[in-house]
Amino acid sequence: MKITVGMPAWNEEDSIGLAINSLMDQTIFEHCKRLGATVDIFCIANGCTDNTVTIAEEAFDKYRSSHLYTDYFTATVYESSVPNRSHAWNDLVHTLSDKETDYYIFMDADIAFLDRDTLYQMLMELIENPEAILSADTPVKHIKRSKTKSLMNLFSISVTRVNRSAPGLITGQLYCARGSFVRRFHLPDQMIIDDGFIKWLGVTEFLTKTPTEEEITAMVRHSEGSHLFEAYTRPRDIFDNQVRQAVGNSILDFTFQYLRQCMLKDPDTKVDTILLERYRENPNWLKAEIASFVSSRTFWVLKPGLLIAPFTKLKHLTWKNRFIYLPASCLVFLANLPVLLKANWTLKNLQLGSLWKDTKNSELRDASDLEQVV
Repeated sequence: MKITVGMPAWNEEDSIGLAINSLMDQTIFEHCKRLGATVDIFCIANGCTDNTVTIAEEAFDKYRSSHLYTDYFTATVYESSVPNRSHAWNDLVHTLSDKETDYYIFMDADIAFLDRDTLYQMLMELIENPEAILSADTPVKHIKRSKTKSLMNLFSISVTRVNRSAPGLITGQLYCARGSFVRRFHLPDQMIIDDGFIKWLGVTEFLTKTPTEEEITAMVRHSEGSHLFEAYTRPRDIFDNQVRQAVGNSILDFTFQYLRQCMLKDPDTKVDTILLERYRENPNWLKAEIASFVSSRTFWVLKPGLLIAPFTKLKHLTWKNRFIYLPASCLVFLANLPVLLKANWTLKNLQLGSLWKDTKNSELRDASDLEQVV
């Protein structure tokens, strides 16, 4: 069995060491002999201008000589000049990894595991459930571990509970995917919400069916593990993240509409073929299509329905919880108005590069107990 772990990193010098320490402490390496598995780890430094590469190399060097299970893993730092998450994903799946990889684990370079079995449990969800294509754990905001919480922190945690009520939810921070599935397509370079794109391609069988909630749950498994990530706490960071999510969801909706139109024009053409052909023609094909779309619109270019999204998410909750979280949804609705106006301007003017900002405030290390893992 071949397992590949991919860790894209963009200027993560403050967190990459912690992330690698946390990764190497996972029990998945202990289970390799029994599973007949090996693990290839790739840290993909995409367009880094800080010390991310040096710190990652030093961390891997330490584990190559000191880890108890050195026979069962390889660790490589790969430098790319392109600061693009989708580009790093494509490099990992289609260039760097073994073409016979059975399972891919994608993890961010600024998270820390709260359970040593997290990766093993995610892997087993796919091994034990042949119909599943993806598996995920539970992401935990670092502010949830704080003994004292501000009103902003409590509000952030409450919104997360509503957002995570949908079936088959995965997060781009950490997920496991079946190799035979992800090798079928290339991510468009401008795909901001890559996890949503990947999940929907899978559960719809590349846009050929409309899945039920039961089918989504069966295909996207949830394990018992968890990981810690640094939540946005500064108002400006929260605002910028919401703008990015609004633009990302609109691009996601536009992409699926574009792919469906391609299928209507040629019913014999499959989505994975379209994605591959467009990528080979021009890796920036999606940006070109978006530019054509927004130029044809007078003002509003965001996805329809974004304004009422805070309320539609309540439908996955029980009636009791709907009333409990309704005030939070109302606050989100009011807060979304300036966000959506900014997001609409950003997409209309194709300012997609401005969506990714350095929002680190170095609180993850303080919330994690894993810094000194050896």
